[in-house]
Amino acid sequence: MNNQTTIVLVHGFWGGAAHWSRVIVELRRQGHTAIRAVELPLTSLADDAERTRKMVAQVNGPVLLVGHSYGGAVISVAGNAPNVVGLVYIAAFAPDAGESAGSITQEHPPWAQPVWKATATAICGSSPSNTMTAFARTSMRKKAPCWAWCRKRRWPAPLATPSATRPGSINPAGTRFPVPTA
Repeated sequence: MNNQTTIVLVHGFWGGAAHWSRVIVELRRQGHTAIRAVELPLTSLADDAERTRKMVAQVNGPVLLVGHSYGGAVISVAGNAPNVVGLVYIAAFAPDAGESAGSITQEHPPWAQPVWKATATAICGSSPSNTMTAFARTSMRKKAPCWAWCRKRRWPAPLATPSATRPGSINPAGTRFPVPTA
């Protein structure tokens, strides 16, 4: 068994594994070499948690799960593997049992909500200018047009699925809940 902790990064609902690129560079600069980023299918919370569990199971040693935004809900569900030594929530949802990322955002609507387009089959992105307004208010402005057109299709199910355990675009009020400790 490897004693080095592997950092597994889990992206949010609007992102992808590549969105961790700057974080990965910084972690490597600081000496962390065991780093992985999960590419979630974003078809359901169960599918996303299963994809994360599979990556964790491939690690022969301790794992630190890090989730951003919706990725927090994912690590809450997937973080019970024996080799998971901790969960880190970065501007992330941490739903209680029975809550979902969607129920939290209904109570505390995200700032980006006005640019979302929900259809019967998917939550679609919007134009590059709306993406910049909603998600790229600072240094990401130059990348926002590419990001707006390169995102994969989002399905509404992951946001609506209640968590069996305990969130940019997240309203900070949606992240100010007591966090239970193990």
